[in-house]
Amino acid sequence: MGEIMNFKIGDVVTRNSHNNDLEFVIVYIDYVKQIAILKGKAIRLNADAKLSDLKESERRTKSFTPDLELPKYSTNTIFGKVLHIDGDSSFLEKCMHLYKKHNIPAIGYYIEERNMPLAINDLLLKHKPDVLVITGHDAMSESPMSYKFMNSENFLNAIKNARIFQPSKDALPIVVGGCQSDFKALIEYANFASSPAGINIAALDPAIIAIMISMTPVNEFVNVIAAVNQTSGKNAGMTGVDTRGVARKIY
Repeated sequence: MGEIMNFKIGDVVTRNSHNNDLEFVIVYIDYVKQIAILKGKAIRLNADAKLSDLKESERRTKSFTPDLELPKYSTNTIFGKVLHIDGDSSFLEKCMHLYKKHNIPAIGYYIEERNMPLAINDLLLKHKPDVLVITGHDAMSESPMSYKFMNSENFLNAIKNARIFQPSKDALPIVVGGCQSDFKALIEYANFASSPAGINIAALDPAIIAIMISMTPVNEFVNVIAAVNQTSGKNAGMTGVDTRGVARKIY
């Protein structure tokens, strides 16, 4: 059983009821109800748990760090600009490092999922990106009184607003979702979405897809299978539709 009074925000814990399979960070504690709100340490999953169900983690999960097989491009190529909006500041930082590693021009904003629909259009107008990423934490909700997914509705409303700004999936490819997100709803408006098999996805998965789109030449289609196979859950975690690349060659 967990040491109820010893837990604090920022602690890394696991859940006894789930065989301590995943590591979470405590982001909020309701001491009256004896409940903690959790975010995945290496995955984009939301959860809540009774304090009595928690256990201080005895291990440290290694982050998924892919060795990407990149699209072929010429040396005089301009990669597409990525606007990455993330509901997790630490995951955003990891994604920005990955963009920088591969010389992708990227702008990142940490915005809580519930605020994304209101913020998206001003950011699109300000930055005019070639690729849009909207991601954060999500989960299937077990409450009969709420939407089936914790944050999918926020993601969906954000990309609906983005499509008002730019309706074309060729002009603005969108990558969206978190763990266990409502894939069927999201893919109607997005080019790539999670999670077709209802599984968890890693922190870097949305950024990996954005990099593939950014580096693929504008006169070619993104190799969807090759792109999703480089993510943590492959096509069970993220997949997409036919999508043109946004990289352009200078002559």
